[in-house]
Amino acid sequence: MDRKHITVFIMDDQPLFRKALRAGLGEADDIRVLGDSAVSEDALELVESLAPSIVLVDSTPSRHRGLYLVRRLTQRYPNAAIIVMTSLPDDAELFEAIRSGATAYISKQATGEDIIALMRRVREGDFPLNENLISNPRVAERVLMEFQNLAHNQHLPGLTAPLSPREMEVPELIRDGCMN
Repeated sequence: MDRKHITVFIMDDQPLFRKALRAGLGEADDIRVLGDSAVSEDALELVESLAPSIVLVDSTPSRHRGLYLVRRLTQRYPNAAIIVMTSLPDDAELFEAIRSGATAYISKQATGEDIIALMRRVREGDFPLNENLISNPRVAERVLMEFQNLAHNQHLPGLTAPLSPREMEVPELIRDGCMN
């Protein structure tokens, strides 16, 4: 089976981390790193010119800047999957990554093998954020509240019921700690 190459762009403020990540990803024969840069508006132009299939974006040290760029990337380049990397994983950041349109969320303490495996799953169409959501009832509760707020918002015609009653049961069960 011929595997499609994963093309990657890395956005991280730490040049040494970018270099180490490039070296680690270079060990995989199905991954090609097209470029890297600091987390900045200028990186958006590089992403546009290189058209990677995956963009790795560091959310730290300035979470708001990183997640703002994630939101911009998902709007401008909907075909690129965005993986948020973080030094300090927390529930609030995970929720904001979901709201920003990220496809996956991973700790920078993960191994190179973990990051490669995650990127391969993303290439196959998985959304690993779902696992973080399912294993974290507090985040599931926030997502549920967000959908409930959307359902009650009169300013969004056509979106008054984004989920059916049955679909609303799933996040409620996750919030309550149910796994299946």
